[in-house]
Order: sequence, then structure tokens, then C-alpha cells
Amino acid sequence: MIKKQIFMAIFDGKFLKGILGDFIFKVVNGVQIVSKRPAPGTMKQSVETKNASENFRKSSKLGKHIRGIFHNTLGGMNETSYAFRFTSALTTVLTACDNPTKTGYLFKRNSFGNLAGFEFNIKSPVKKILNLKPKIELNQGIMKIVYYESGNAPKLRFPKHATQCKLTFVVGLIRLKDGKRILNPEKYSITLKKNEELINLIDFSFKIPDGCLSIAVMFLSFYNGVTLLNSKSFNPAVICDAILSPGTFTNQDNHSWMEMPGLDFD
Repeated sequence: MIKKQIFMAIFDGKFLKGILGDFIFKVVNGVQIVSKRPAPGTMKQSVETKNASENFRKSSKLGKHIRGIFHNTLGGMNETSYAFRFTSALTTVLTACDNPTKTGYLFKRNSFGNLAGFEFNIKSPVKKILNLKPKIELNQGIMKIVYYESGNAPKLRFPKHATQCKLTFVVGLIRLKDGKRILNPEKYSITLKKNEELINLIDFSFKIPDGCLSIAVMFLSFYNGVTLLNSKSFNPAVICDAILSPGTFTNQDNHSWMEMPGLDFD
């Protein structure tokens, strides 16, 4: 019996994308990835496979909503692998939070802590521009973002032609139990001139409702005078921390919330 080969891959001048015979071709972060294509009718889904599929589905949806919270601050200058990398990071988190005793997830205060250090733009990572991220603390409903005096002072590297940097801190809120996300996140900004000390300028406080996942992100916007130097290839931003506040959300705040259909983690 002659095996039929299926040709559906497209060559874009540099990479193959799609299905070619028994193989799947895709590009991840500028690298050609080749994987074996399962034969039709031979792949049986185990419980683990189904759980993994569900985790990925929810991670993809949750990632889309979280990215939506920070979209305006990013200015639409998204690096190409950003969405894929973030979904992968969330999939790892949700997989670790699978509750074996019942259908659902078991979230704790630091369940999303592995998101800390996630770079929004892999081509301009904050870790190569700022040697020390600020301290993030959450106590009694207040998230504090601050640099404390220490022997290791934060140092900000300015790119060529930059004369000042606007540092913006945004805290996104997610209500995991009832599937809602904040519509207009709170934010604070400061502008730092070249060679200006950073240590005494960062001390911000955000009010965090009970039962919310709070994601603190730092954005760096560099300017030459009033001209923005950021672009799709240079747009540094990083998650400083992600913390789940204790308790249960009660509708006693002034925030506007947006539904996340199909994303209740109760």
C-alpha cells in the first residue's frame, strides 16, 4: 500500500510553515521548529492529555485578556513572539495549579509568581537596561512598589540619543473566580533624566481588592526631547510580580470590570 503524502507547507523565502508529509513546520522566535505529525485516528486523548489541552485553552484566553489590560500602555508596539511566550508561561502556571482532588484549580498567593521577570519584548529585555527591579509588597490590601536604600543601587542604561526615560507602573487586576478583568488599570509614571538617581523616585501604592490576581508591570519609554524612541523592536516592559490577594472579592470598589467569557476558575 502506497502511503499518500500531503503537501500544505508554504515557503516564505526563509522558513517553511504548515504540513509537509508526516511533519509539521512552524517558526517560533525566529527559529524553524519541526515536529512529527500524528497519524489520523491514532491519537487517543488520556486524562492528562485532555487536562493539558484545557490548560492551554484557558491560558490562551486568559493571556489575551491580560494582554488587553496593558495594550494601551504598550502603544500597540508588540513584539511578534509576545503572545505565544505569554501563553506558554501561563500554561506552566495553570498546570502547576491543577487540583487533583476535584475539577478546577487550587490557587495560592504566589501561584502566579513565576510570571515575575516575564519580558514583553524579547529583543529589548528590561534586565539589560535596568540592573535591579523595584520591590513589590502586598499587605492589607495595598500593593507597594518601591526601591529601598541598599548597597546595590538601581542603574538605568540609556540608549544612544535618549535624554530622558518615562517609567510607568501599571497594576492589572483579574478576578479569577468569577471571570472578570479590570477595564482601566491604575498607573503611575515618573520621568527620569539621564544620569539622574532612581533610588528616591519610586514609591507608589495601589489599592488591591480581596480575591484578585494583581499583576505589576513596569514600562520604560525613552525620549530624545519630546520624540519617543521606542519601536516594535525596542519597547522594554517587564512583569515585576504577580500576587493573588487573600479573601473573596466583594463589589465595594470603584473599578470598572470586563467579562472574560468561559474563564471562571471557581
